[in-house]
Amino acid sequence: MTARERVSGPDAADTAGHVFVVRGDLTRFGCDAWLLPTDRVRHVTRSWWRNPSLVPLLRAAGCWRHGAKPDFIAPFEGRVLPLLDALDGQPARPIPCLTRVGNRADTPLEWYIEGVEAFVDVALAALAEGRVLSRRARPLLALPLVGTGHGGKRRHAGQVAEALVDALYGIAERRGVDLALVTRSDRDFAGAQAARRERAAFAALSPRLVERARRLARQAATGQLVIFLGAGVSAGAGLPLWSELLAQLAGRAGLHTESDEWPHFGALGALDQAEYLAARLREHGGLGQAVVDALEPYDVYSLAHGLVAGLPVGEAITTNYDRLFEHACQAAGRPCAVLPYSPGTQHDRWLLKMHGCLSRPEDIVLTRESYLRYAERNAALAGIVQAMLITRHMLYLGFGLGDDNFLRIVDAVRRAMVPGAASGRVSGDAERSRAGSSGDAPLGTAVMLSDNPLLRTLWRGELEWLSVDDGAADVAIAARRVEIFLDCISLHATAPAHLLDNRFAPLRSAEDEALARLLDPLSRLAAADPARQSSAWPMVAQLLRRLGRTPGPTRKTDD
Repeated sequence: MTARERVSGPDAADTAGHVFVVRGDLTRFGCDAWLLPTDRVRHVTRSWWRNPSLVPLLRAAGCWRHGAKPDFIAPFEGRVLPLLDALDGQPARPIPCLTRVGNRADTPLEWYIEGVEAFVDVALAALAEGRVLSRRARPLLALPLVGTGHGGKRRHAGQVAEALVDALYGIAERRGVDLALVTRSDRDFAGAQAARRERAAFAALSPRLVERARRLARQAATGQLVIFLGAGVSAGAGLPLWSELLAQLAGRAGLHTESDEWPHFGALGALDQAEYLAARLREHGGLGQAVVDALEPYDVYSLAHGLVAGLPVGEAITTNYDRLFEHACQAAGRPCAVLPYSPGTQHDRWLLKMHGCLSRPEDIVLTRESYLRYAERNAALAGIVQAMLITRHMLYLGFGLGDDNFLRIVDAVRRAMVPGAASGRVSGDAERSRAGSSGDAPLGTAVMLSDNPLLRTLWRGELEWLSVDDGAADVAIAARRVEIFLDCISLHATAPAHLLDNRFAPLRSAEDEALARLLDPLSRLAAADPARQSSAWPMVAQLLRRLGRTPGPTRKTDD
């Protein structure tokens, strides 16, 4: 391998809270609790009612929406009401905390900040009673950019973002809690990132690892990065790892730990365990349907899913069956085509599912037989992975590098690119030539929870190995460091989509302000202006939209 990174930061770095910024959907975001905005008469705006699972909770709390005002409205006397009673008897889900925020333009910023602080206090008290969803090392609380929707501060989103981010960092430091600011639009996301750019702290990461995140961000921003998602990413949303899934499937097949068969079952390899379970489940819907039944109930995506979905990356590959990354992409405003099931051309992002999907139980690759026949049945999919390995820099997340199908694909790439690889002999000169003059590892970067020096040696010269443990960190702490690493990539890869949106003018640097002044006249050109008839105008208009301004002389603005 070309490099190895270890984190040896102080213990305090793992106990201090962190502030994440994510583009997504709070109602489907895998946190422990989240802030649900309302006012003194429990009015909740229409967008929050789109998640069917949330509607019963809102109704039970006496909330209502425009067009469906009840005859009697119970006033909201306090600031925060966790909707715990409505969750009783349901599967573990993030706790919505109804929080009273302002809905008038003259409401002072302090009122919003006080509401956020009250939300954190109440949410932590609720979590102290034992209702924690995530497996994270620190609690994760999430909130929107409060007040900038229908809360009275839409025209002042930049001021809100600046004050809110400053407050969140203070809360995270004092309370040791992780906070996720979840935004719905590109402009809000970019504005929130800009608001924290000077404050963002990544103390849990070494300086070299921060620099590596910056380099990956540059590769993402220039279209050079492709993501490979393994089971560890979905584990952050509560899904079982492969061994845990097999144990669940064994129970469904009537094979229990106290049975006489169990010791013999445990002695089998994972693929043979799955093969045996497939035979037992054949008369009960099959192994594929059993996998669907085990994983389908999980419908909130993890923080890692959300951070990756917000990156400017057009291609992703996964061995996971679940659809959580697809949900995260949809929530981030960049839905993905799913290969090979819905290739389509209407999306600018795709996700290749190597081992099947819950939507197609019959295609799930889990047994020995399905692995042996993979190359024959899925040659086209393997070809896409090979092309990505050759033409992109691949970032491996939550993946142990031990999947047989992936290893066969890598070996084909070796034989195509490296002299002597077909006979198993790769010279030192060949290794160095594969890494290229830039020093990049030819097969990409693997982010690992812990170091394995033997595995690292096996991949020497091919993968850049980033180990986030310090020799003592447990799995939960290491997984949180990976999230912080992804957040660092996200911060530095975010495009300035807010630059020309005057709601975020307070966040502009002097250089940004100078550029905005130059571009502003272009966005206000009259419809009859000859410049609009230029063949280059569509490119200019696209740039203006990407920077937060829709060109047009009669448009409505927030100026």
